[in-house]
Amino acid sequence: MKETGRPYGNKNHFIHGKRKTRLYRIWANIKTRCLNPNDPHFERYGARGITVCDEWKDNFQAFYDWSISHGYADNLTIDRKDNNAEYSPDNCRWATVAEQNRNKRTVKLITYKGETKTIPEWTKQLKLGKETIRERLQRGWSQAEAIEGKKVIK
Repeated sequence: MKETGRPYGNKNHFIHGKRKTRLYRIWANIKTRCLNPNDPHFERYGARGITVCDEWKDNFQAFYDWSISHGYADNLTIDRKDNNAEYSPDNCRWATVAEQNRNKRTVKLITYKGETKTIPEWTKQLKLGKETIRERLQRGWSQAEAIEGKKVIK
């Protein structure tokens, strides 16, 4: 898509009138946590090798165009599909907070009979105490045993 606005400096610097928008703040925060060692979140991003693709790094308009064409809305957050990969068009999506929380490195997913859910999702569906499945897994039960509630004695 053709960049709009009035150019100044080099071809990647445009006056776009979007600097005070939520989308601009998201883009700027992505860059800061990935590229600035003084940012409090750098340890979880840049220090782990998480970067920003060349297409977006110095070109807000490219990020903006991708965002608008990929479902950006004010109630969504940017989410990396692979938490160990860069911020790029191929690896990002706009997601609800619930969807993003499900995609954290610390989330344990359990697949049972072809259905994959988080432990809290299984707990809610099965109407179990909130720590029941987690405790069963810690006692060495398999995922299926933890879901079914019966330990197979071998």
